[in-house]
Amino acid sequence: MVVELAISLPLLLLVMFSTLEICSAIKLRQSLAIAAYEGALVAVVPAASSDDVQSACQFVLVDRGVNSGLISIEPAGFATAPAGSQIRIAVSAPRHENCVLFGGLFGAATTVSQAVFIKEFD
Repeated sequence: MVVELAISLPLLLLVMFSTLEICSAIKLRQSLAIAAYEGALVAVVPAASSDDVQSACQFVLVDRGVNSGLISIEPAGFATAPAGSQIRIAVSAPRHENCVLFGGLFGAATTVSQAVFIKEFD
């Protein structure tokens, strides 16, 4: 009984902690996707500014507990872009700062998510 426990317990703990880390990475990716989507929804509003998009994305990142999120908007002057042009919102965050347990399991990788909307109005 003790030998079986000594062999199976480390494997069980490895599977459990790995599952937690993978779920944490999935939550991070989904959080970034939601932030990018919300930012893009704000960006296509005719009177929107870059600050409005940044604050919409930042609100989601803070609400979901994402640390060190970076937000980029393309084109920079999206408010003056003509109708039919694409507006791309990309949100990224380092995995090691948003892990539940180990922090080093994913190394220095960065998760990026983006949303692309087409501006309908001038």
